Amino acid sequence: MMTISRAQMLAMSNAVKRQFDRNLALHLLRSRPSVMISEFNDAVTFVRCCIERALGYDIVSEAGLERYVTASWILGTYADDYDEVIFHILSNRQLAPFYRAMESLRLAQELAGRHHV
Repeated sequence: MMTISRAQMLAMSNAVKRQFDRNLALHLLRSRPSVMISEFNDAVTFVRCCIERALGYDIVSEAGLERYVTASWILGTYADDYDEVIFHILSNRQLAPFYRAMESLRLAQELAGRHHV
């Protein structure tokens, strides 16, 4: 029987996280061209910074992280820094984390359409 050490599990977990970051960055570059970010490595850095920020709001699911990062990408900066309403929604711990992420994306799309972000 093969056993996996704790260090190996952590390394595998980190590899999965890095792949998620890279896949999301590539998806955003392809599906939502940005005037601010056009290089893959810059996009990966942006995604990773956004993920760290989202984790502070207890958004931990891949779907929730994707929505928060996409909202920030659309706005060109952290969604919660861009708009006070988004900040209050993300900060409201009475709402489910995924709902907060989903709502931040909806509002970012609305703001982008209104202000041509």
